Amino acid sequence: MFKKILGTTAVKITGAIASLIVLSLNARTLGPAGVGTISLIVVGIAINQNITSLIGGSAIVYLTPRYDNFHIYALSSAWALISSAAGSVLLSITHTIPTGQTMNVFLLSLLASHININQMIMMGHERVKVYNLNTLLQSIVSAGALFYFFQIVGIQSVDGFIYSTYLAFGLTYLLGFVFVYNKLNISPFYNLLPLIREALRMGGSIQLAGLLQTLNYRFSYFLLKKFFGEATLGRFDAGNKLSEGIWLISKSIALVQYSRLSNESDQDKSAVITLGLVKVSLGVTLAGVLLLLLIPSTIFEVLLGNEFHDVKTVILVLSPGILAIASGMIFSHYFSGTGRPHFNTLGSAIGLVSLVLLGYLLIPAYGLMGAGIATSSSYLISLIYQLWAFHQISHMPWRNFAISKNDLIVFKEFFRNNKA
Repeated sequence: MFKKILGTTAVKITGAIASLIVLSLNARTLGPAGVGTISLIVVGIAINQNITSLIGGSAIVYLTPRYDNFHIYALSSAWALISSAAGSVLLSITHTIPTGQTMNVFLLSLLASHININQMIMMGHERVKVYNLNTLLQSIVSAGALFYFFQIVGIQSVDGFIYSTYLAFGLTYLLGFVFVYNKLNISPFYNLLPLIREALRMGGSIQLAGLLQTLNYRFSYFLLKKFFGEATLGRFDAGNKLSEGIWLISKSIALVQYSRLSNESDQDKSAVITLGLVKVSLGVTLAGVLLLLLIPSTIFEVLLGNEFHDVKTVILVLSPGILAIASGMIFSHYFSGTGRPHFNTLGSAIGLVSLVLLGYLLIPAYGLMGAGIATSSSYLISLIYQLWAFHQISHMPWRNFAISKNDLIVFKEFFRNNKA
């Protein structure tokens, strides 16, 4: 397992570098307004994916070894078509996505959903290397295609980004389908109710939490666009994406943790492991935040362009929230891994309500600073709830939450036991 985690981490690092290249190309070619428009398109696709994942999401990993894979694929594809279409129309009516982008958001959401279906079937068959290859392809093609359309073809507009995304998504889907095709033996449709019931049972709670969390991450985008326009949103999005890149190591730790806790029968041991990993995740993320803040503003201007002169201010204001999320994702995987996903749903809902209230209070008055404060505050409020819930479940005394030498021992033992 440890080798698989290292491989997955390497893919995530490569993906992060590719994302940085994409951000730099978009920023220097399109400026803040263009980056703002793209961010709204990407958020629209993410919202649609959360809805389509009610049936076609991570629950597929559990369903794949237990049900007919062709039925799973057909059911997930049908739901992806319906939900992507309905979601895109709703996003357009509510002016959540840019004018004229409804069809692109629909088609890209549909492609993204099918990519996810393929990848979840891969994971269900434990084809981690193939999954990593498929993920890596999307990252590399996205960066390469964007450079091609911007610099070689000369389409230096949002259309260039759209075309590059179609190319990246299309190739990734086709390669993924080649990998899963031999698992899709065509069979008659009958008695699908048990599959539908299980898919909704497994996916419903998880994806509701995911949708709420997506809105928690991005609701401030809609308020910035409403009150200040797409240029201000673009500057905020750039700082936000740079800050979120620091979550890379925490996500890798959480992946190992989830796998371990799902197979751990000792609840007390699960709690001890989780608390130790929360502290490690917090420490690693703090180091990353400090390093990012030490980078001179001139470097960010070279990377993104002079119009992004205040991106470091955005990173600074978002820093407390980034630290909160790094700790919170470990608690989230504890709740999921021990069969308590409803705590994640409630935590995300609390954070979203906080963001909406603080966003309307702070963003119209303080712009970028207000968005950063509201976003960080919502993450911190969610973390406070998670801490309380974890304390109630584990019955650990509050003194155990302080950093101690024992945490290092727990961390070493955890990874030693997961090297297989």
